[in-house]
Amino acid sequence: MNQYQKVAHKQAEIQSLVGLFLNRSGYTDVTPIGQVIQVIGKATLLVRRVKTTTEWPINKQDMKWAVGGFSGICLNSRNQKWEFEITDELIKVRVSKSDRYTSADNEPRRYYDYNF
Repeated sequence: MNQYQKVAHKQAEIQSLVGLFLNRSGYTDVTPIGQVIQVIGKATLLVRRVKTTTEWPINKQDMKWAVGGFSGICLNSRNQKWEFEITDELIKVRVSKSDRYTSADNEPRRYYDYNF
């Protein structure tokens, strides 16, 4: 399995997603959806939601900015630290072979691109 495998659309591959975390990419931002706990049908997953809170930046003064881009470039945006909490909230997620933005991984991932 790749480090960031794309969500499968074949039944045999969907079964292998149980226990993994789904993450949604939007250009350069990444947001966790949740942990797959059950497969329901051919293309539907039952997912336990993941909630994120940030540890960094505590305030805007911790961010290092340089002139450039549209309004500025955050030089230390890769230093982001996030806390993940698996909640009891359950949601249904449908997967399809045309979904290029959802990936499965061994852990939840979160990244906010301050430079975009």
